[in-house]
Amino acid sequence: MEVNNNIYPLTLSFQPSLPCLSALKKESRLEGEFRISGHPSIGSVSGDYHLQCREGVIQLRLVPSGGWKPKTTKLSTWFLFTMAKIFKKWPTTYQWNAEVRSNEQGDWQMQSEWIRTGRIAKD
Repeated sequence: MEVNNNIYPLTLSFQPSLPCLSALKKESRLEGEFRISGHPSIGSVSGDYHLQCREGVIQLRLVPSGGWKPKTTKLSTWFLFTMAKIFKKWPTTYQWNAEVRSNEQGDWQMQSEWIRTGRIAKD
């Protein structure tokens, strides 16, 4: 998925790719990895995703367990992110949960939230 914007582009990729929601079997599960990438100078956030379809309701969870991998082109930013790893690890303390369902007209609706799950992991 991409948001085309010259100033703030955003790409969200899944491996394996997410299937067509209307083609999911009523009781199915899928797991894989995701990556959120912004402007090349920012870097990316990565982790695991979990999809489960149960009784027509699709639950999707993104866990950014890979943390943030900043692009460090300057010596000063490389030093900051090497010495203060907390900046790279803060995404690992969150997860995104979504519930997706189809209404009577066949339109998809989603409710989602980011929740804080724990403390920042130490090296």
